[in-house]
Amino acid sequence: MLNLTYLSGFLLATAVIVLTPGSTVALASSQAVRYGPKAAVLVVIGDAVGTFLQILIATAGLKLLLEYALSYLPHLQIMGGGYILYLSYIAFRAPTIVTDASLAPTGFFPAISSGFVACVTNPKSIIFFIALFPSFIDPTLNIAIQSTVYGFIFILLDAFFIMLYALLAFYIFNRDSTQRININMVSGCGFLFIASLLIFRGINEYMI
Repeated sequence: MLNLTYLSGFLLATAVIVLTPGSTVALASSQAVRYGPKAAVLVVIGDAVGTFLQILIATAGLKLLLEYALSYLPHLQIMGGGYILYLSYIAFRAPTIVTDASLAPTGFFPAISSGFVACVTNPKSIIFFIALFPSFIDPTLNIAIQSTVYGFIFILLDAFFIMLYALLAFYIFNRDSTQRININMVSGCGFLFIASLLIFRGINEYMI
């Protein structure tokens, strides 16, 4: 059984996270543009494996964190929010992101491994599972069950929106090769929202 309040907050935060494109979206888009949608699926598979690994690591340390370091969670949320705020600043100042087809890896395993690497080295995913993920875990309920359900939901939504962006890039570039997709403003706004949520929640819990 899940805490519906926590679940609702998790769904909202996950929606914002998966809707803000990152390196995996650019990689999957480049694969789709050069090799077609099926190639982007391989990147998504690699990304899902990387996300699953991050969930396992986060869950392994989560039980100890919730049992022995509850008093540090507000500080962790504020620090995580500050870092995401920095990512928002970087996104707003970054040049237009172009899905460069020349960077797309070829072959079955290179495509999957590239998706895996893009996921595990993505600060957005790391910060989510370290700083934000624990915020939606009810310590009075089974942590393993909550983490499994949340992880499954996140992987499905993340894979869906990565493919959605890849198909969009495939459509645009095949319609007009001069088109370019600037996703920095979307990413910056998404990071800014998550940072505000984390900092506000951390300060609120710290004051209680």
